[in-house]
Amino acid sequence: AWGYLWIGQAYLEQGNNDEGLKNIQRSLDMSEGNIRMLATLGYAYAKIGKRAEAERIIGQLRERSKERYISPYFIATIYAGLDEKDQAFEWLEKAFEERHPYQSVRVRGAAVPAHLGGSDFVPDRCPATVKPSNATDRP
Repeated sequence: AWGYLWIGQAYLEQGNNDEGLKNIQRSLDMSEGNIRMLATLGYAYAKIGKRAEAERIIGQLRERSKERYISPYFIATIYAGLDEKDQAFEWLEKAFEERHPYQSVRVRGAAVPAHLGGSDFVPDRCPATVKPSNATDRP
């Protein structure tokens, strides 16, 4: 299932949305509902402009979180795809508090994953001192 997920993401990056969605959906079907794969499908829908489908998946994740643990990171990913920065940061801050392992850039207590644009995703309300977590203090 994971291979289809990665292939689907690659297709999306190349602009081949139909093949991307088909492969991500196949990974989700094979995994019997893996949360990471569901969130990736939501992010894909968001990135290609299928807002209603992306929001439906956010709703599914939030509903499932009432019964079992769902990392806030996955919800943040979909909001980032929708370019809803405030919502994405709200959920990233929750993920940061839980020390989610996918985080790579710290922003005022939140973390912006590099695949979501890293510091390029930072909203205007954040300070200018944002640096990737692997950045050095050298000029």
